Amino acid sequence: MRKLYARTLMIALAMTISATSFASTVINGIYYNLNAKTLEAKVTYKTNSLTARNDYKGVVNIPATVTYENKKYNVTAVSDSAFYYNTELTSITIPNSVKYVGIKAFMLCENLTSATLSNSMTRVENSLFYGCGNLTSINIPEGVTVISEMAFNGCEKLSAVVLPSSLKLISPTSFLECPSLKSVTTQASVPINMYENTFETFGKLYVPEGSKEDYEKAVIWNNFTISESSPTGISTISASTNQPPQIYTLSGKKTQDPVKGVNIINGKKIIVR
Repeated sequence: MRKLYARTLMIALAMTISATSFASTVINGIYYNLNAKTLEAKVTYKTNSLTARNDYKGVVNIPATVTYENKKYNVTAVSDSAFYYNTELTSITIPNSVKYVGIKAFMLCENLTSATLSNSMTRVENSLFYGCGNLTSINIPEGVTVISEMAFNGCEKLSAVVLPSSLKLISPTSFLECPSLKSVTTQASVPINMYENTFETFGKLYVPEGSKEDYEKAVIWNNFTISESSPTGISTISASTNQPPQIYTLSGKKTQDPVKGVNIINGKKIIVR
């Protein structure tokens, strides 16, 4: 089923990928689009062809700056689908200069085993690591507020994830089809908003000191085996529990008022007729 769904997504991507600009410049084996006015560089791919996607192989360390024709550029983004379906990519390091890592940037990188994300990111975008079956662990940087739909869907060997205190929402299907995910560590004292179909498996959950009771009372989070004895030595982080209702549509779009049909309010499905 997962492979069939992956093929469906590949077809959908093929229909839209032409709208994304491929590389104008290659520097030390990495493909970029350079903006001479802003002196910013965006990492991208060599060609639009979906049949020749192994532009990158092995270990790739993206630099914070590059120089081209005597001009220095700051690397500030990784474009949508930049590493899509690079089956020979094994490791990626993204510098803190990068503020945006695009939708499906590492989708179906089947042999990717490790990823170091930028501390400047504020979102983990849709399908970012979808189908990365050999990715074993991930540390979401502090400052990230949203993990989008299918971000880690199909990461079959993902065994551990660390969630920052800044995280406010984990979208539906973010961690589905992750059968090896046995350890989740959260640095957020207040339970993070999520949905019934965010996780497929519920292993051990490590929470900050003093917040175990709140997580045990939180819908969905209480499916985990909860402990304050964190293997990462997390310290207590203060946060207000006086929050307005969190209302989302089934697609994950936040709204102030419920819409007609299925709504997800504070993690529960509510039907409005």
